[in-house]
Amino acid sequence: MNSWRRTASKEAQQDLDTLVGLALETGEVNLEETGELRPFFIGIRTSGEKTLGTVGDESDAADLVERLVELIKKSRGDYRAVAIVKDVKLRDGGSDAIWVDLCHSEGPSMTCYLPYHLQDEKVIAGEMGAQEQPNLIW
Repeated sequence: MNSWRRTASKEAQQDLDTLVGLALETGEVNLEETGELRPFFIGIRTSGEKTLGTVGDESDAADLVERLVELIKKSRGDYRAVAIVKDVKLRDGGSDAIWVDLCHSEGPSMTCYLPYHLQDEKVIAGEMGAQEQPNLIW
């Protein structure tokens, strides 16, 4: 999984490391506070400023993710990296996971996922997994 690090700039590596940490932390907080995780994104603007955004609260999460991707694509020139975060059921037996699609303007892109379950309104995390994927934004 570290193969992308051999070709990515230090800035790209730092951006993606920062985003995955923020995405998982924000996802866990949302789960603990509300019991659910609605799709959202975190971006690092070209200036280095970090932003968080959503596109509404419709009940269809797949539609929200599609709208997030389209929104980010339209303004991708403003960002150097983004993370799109959603709640999924893994195929491995149906466990829930925080799913993070990471995309960088330099090209590196991957998915990270953190299996979890809620116990007494606390996130109990499993072992994080990751895989490379095509860049959804650039």
